[in-house]
Amino acid sequence: MLFDSHCHLTEKGFDKQIHEMLSEAKKEGVDKVITVGTSTNDCEKAIKLANSFEQVYVSCGIYPHEHLDSNLDQLIQKLDELIQKNPKVVGVGECGIDNNPNTNYPQRPLNEQAVLFEKQIELAIKKNLPLVIHNRNADDLVIEILDKYPNVYGVMHCFTSSWDVAKKLLDKNFYISFSGIITYPSGNNLHEAVEKTPPDRMLVETDAPWLIPKGCRDKVNEPKYVKITAQKASEIKGISFEEFCNQTYHNTCRLFGISK
Repeated sequence: MLFDSHCHLTEKGFDKQIHEMLSEAKKEGVDKVITVGTSTNDCEKAIKLANSFEQVYVSCGIYPHEHLDSNLDQLIQKLDELIQKNPKVVGVGECGIDNNPNTNYPQRPLNEQAVLFEKQIELAIKKNLPLVIHNRNADDLVIEILDKYPNVYGVMHCFTSSWDVAKKLLDKNFYISFSGIITYPSGNNLHEAVEKTPPDRMLVETDAPWLIPKGCRDKVNEPKYVKITAQKASEIKGISFEEFCNQTYHNTCRLFGISK
């Protein structure tokens, strides 16, 4: 069995209906998925979708560059209400720091991103839910913020940093999630982290509809392709594909409090 621990089923980039994608994923051994909300509206859509499909769960958060003109306390209150009302919400995030100067879309300044991130950490602690972290070019700042909150736990989604960073996160009781990036030639620098991360602290994800694994680059990413990432990761770790799938499936269920 496989668990796609992070995808975005509410995005418009898919070329199939949700039920078709989930059916195809099931045929490939992908038993469950977590769809991740990045704004309050997106979270509401994700929850509605999850309530329509037994195998779909939700993590609710505010992406660093969403709701740029909104009151942060009101945003957190809205997230709190969504979590309180919906048992299929199993995590807080994705949230974190996105340091991307090479883009034209409007961005929240780093100091304000940090405030928004901390408020969602505090919500995760309050709700006793895992935190789903987004980190782009901000290793030091993310670690610095997490240092303030020893009681938070969760996962670094779509890990793209060094083994040294992974070790710091593991020491803080976080899991590490790997995406299709590890199948790219440009992802070879991640192989040390894949190899050294303990099997019981690893997750796999698609981040669909983005980050399609190597060999499928002419297609739109979807949950069934998490199998390719799992195959690559098991090769790097030198363990059987079946063992790796079972381990990461159980890890995801354990982290998010989902019945196996």
